[in-house]
Formats: sequence, C-alpha cells, structure tokens
Amino acid sequence: MIARLLGGAVILLLPLAAWAHGEHGSAKPPGGTAVVTVQGYEVELLSSPAPLAAGQESQLVAKVFKNPPLAPVSGGRVLISLAPAGAPHHPRPAPEVTWAGSYTVAVTPERRGAHQVRVVLEELEGRRFEPPLLVDFRVGVGQAPGNAATVWSLVALLGGVAALAVYAVAVRSREPREAALNLLEISWLRKLLTSPAFQPALQVPLLFLMVIVVLLGFFDIQDGAVNLATKLTWTIWWAGIIFTFFLVG
Repeated sequence: MIARLLGGAVILLLPLAAWAHGEHGSAKPPGGTAVVTVQGYEVELLSSPAPLAAGQESQLVAKVFKNPPLAPVSGGRVLISLAPAGAPHHPRPAPEVTWAGSYTVAVTPERRGAHQVRVVLEELEGRRFEPPLLVDFRVGVGQAPGNAATVWSLVALLGGVAALAVYAVAVRSREPREAALNLLEISWLRKLLTSPAFQPALQVPLLFLMVIVVLLGFFDIQDGAVNLATKLTWTIWWAGIIFTFFLVG
C-alpha cells in the first residue's frame, strides 16, 4: 500500500518538475516577427522560456526550413547572437539540438528593453554562402516572471500531502487488518471482466489508435515539436500510466 502511494506521488510530481524545468517542445516566439524567408529558406525564431527576461538564461532556437517543400534543414552551420538594439553583434555557433533543423544557443540578457537577434546562415545543405545570409529579429526583454516559487511551492505542498498519507498508512498498518476488497465479488464487474468480448473491445480500438499515431509520425510535418504523433504519444502514455497505477494498482 505504501509503495502504491509513493508511486502515485512520483507520478503526480514528475509533470510538475518537467514544467518547472522546461524543454524545447515548449519554446515559443519571443515576440515581434518570428518568421523570415530568405533565398528559399524559412527561418523561425523561438525561445524557451518566452518571452525573454533580464537575468534569466533562455534558449534561442532558430528553426530552418526549406520552402518549398516545408522540410527542416539538417546539418547546417548556423550562428546566433542577441544584442541590445544598436549594439554590435557577436554571433556564436548554434549546434543542432533535439529536433532536425533546430539550431540552439543559450543567452542571458543583461538588461530590459528592445533587443535584436541575429541568425547567420553560413552553410546549408552543403552550400556555403559568401557572404553569409543574415536574418534579424526584433525582440523585447522584460522582467523575470518569477513563476518558479509558485511551482515549487505546489511541489512542496503535494510532497507534504504524500508524506502525511504515507504516515497515516503506516499508523493504520499497526491496527488489526480487515479483509481485503475483492473486486471480482461484485457480480456485474466480474461478468464484465470475464466476458469474452472484453479484451477485443479494448484491444481493437487501441490498435486502431496506434496505427493512426504511426501514420501521423510518417506523414505529418517532420518536426518533432509540432508533429501530432509526439503529442498523442505523450498523452496516451500518461493516461496509461495513471490508469495502471491508480485503477489497477
């Protein structure tokens, strides 16, 4: 029983920890014009977290697509820099991280106000540009939102509730045990679970859903941040984990 409660607490806390930490999948446009087309390439600027905040480390992500067709360009040489409006730029190499065609660099704005992000395309698809292609984005840098304290307060609250639940179970375990609940003693539930049609009724729709997810993975836009297959996979995975731990036990 204690192991089940601990497992449930971990499942509840994991999404909150991921929310507090952040990931590339949550990257958003930092403000202003976020997509620019140059010489047949489409460059989209994202940041995580968004918007940018003074004194807060952020990831600037330049997503480069070939247009047409709209496909990510992998294996290029891309540089990115952030500077206050009117200040000189010092672009740094941006490695390709997480998703194909997504070039990322870490920045920490020093002050608030208008800034400019410069994306330098030196080489794409084996083609070297002389001079390099320059793409500029205007962005604003604001004050740090300060959401971390709220998130971690919620994590601490849930952790306290889980600890109290474990303590209550430990105290109750010292008392004389009652007979365990046998769900199969409930007639209608026993008939449902032992019916020959029960497994096919679950398996066929789930198999059909999995085929749809696989097809989306191949035929939807080949960008993991927006491909529906990745979103559906996470949704189904969490639903399955919650069902397994809390209902089946």
